[in-house]
Amino acid sequence: MKIAVPSVDGINISPHFGQSLCYLVFRVQGGEITGKEIRMLTEHRSQDWAQAQAREQTHIHAEILTPLLDCEAVLSGGMAYPVAKELENRGIKPFVVADPKQSPAEAVEKFLKGKLEFVEIHGECCQQIKSPEDGDKGKSLEDHRG
Repeated sequence: MKIAVPSVDGINISPHFGQSLCYLVFRVQGGEITGKEIRMLTEHRSQDWAQAQAREQTHIHAEILTPLLDCEAVLSGGMAYPVAKELENRGIKPFVVADPKQSPAEAVEKFLKGKLEFVEIHGECCQQIKSPEDGDKGKSLEDHRG
């Protein structure tokens, strides 16, 4: 399994998916992190992304999402609903972490243990912190919209 964490600097969780310059991709086996790689987005791609978001265009998403196609989940500090929906359409579960100041590895470890607090993604914004005690671990966006 692979879990991606968008980052602006290759060290920290990006405050918003669309501001990311790279993805930290964690390889997981048997519930443990077994490796990590950094997948860089070109400056051109990140600039295109920002411009597309400003014009509310979605066709650029495919270029930005391609490096994530072998991942099962994305843990980000923030994410617009259209991006989250596109990830789900590609079989990738999107999560906005409640505490983006934690390290990417810590977020992945909590996710694997079912202890990651995340923010529900719906409409145009992220709302309502969810914790493992809420029983929402692993639910899709559609499950949360009900």
